[in-house]
Amino acid sequence: TQDDYTKGKSNRSITQLIDSPQVAVLARENADNIEQDAVDFLWSRFGTSVHNMFEKAAESQDSIISEQRMFADVLGWTISGAVDLQELTDHGRIVSDYKVTSVWSVIFAKQEWHNQLNCYAWLIRKSQNTNVKQLRIIAIIRDWQR
Repeated sequence: TQDDYTKGKSNRSITQLIDSPQVAVLARENADNIEQDAVDFLWSRFGTSVHNMFEKAAESQDSIISEQRMFADVLGWTISGAVDLQELTDHGRIVSDYKVTSVWSVIFAKQEWHNQLNCYAWLIRKSQNTNVKQLRIIAIIRDWQR
């Protein structure tokens, strides 16, 4: 969830880079006035639990890197990102991002998911000097709403 989230010692995270600047400014300026719907909070906690479960399951796998935060410098700025899952193969990494979401987000593919994965691929190439073979979303479908 957002309260558990940290961008590490960076100027911007991948998540911040792909988000709308206007939304970010409005959220920062109105932080004291923003109310969160209890249902959204519940789904957010559910998503965090699913991420934690997958992270624990990956711990025993030698060919998997789970929840690795990476950093890259660009024109004096430090960019960071935490990749949910990286599978190490002979031909490069397979990068996966978990999404706990509604079926509608899968049916009507979200552009920001593609943007996020492509930014992660760039970050891995830049910080780890390794090839990225494949990008994928692992969607955990929670419902048919929103």
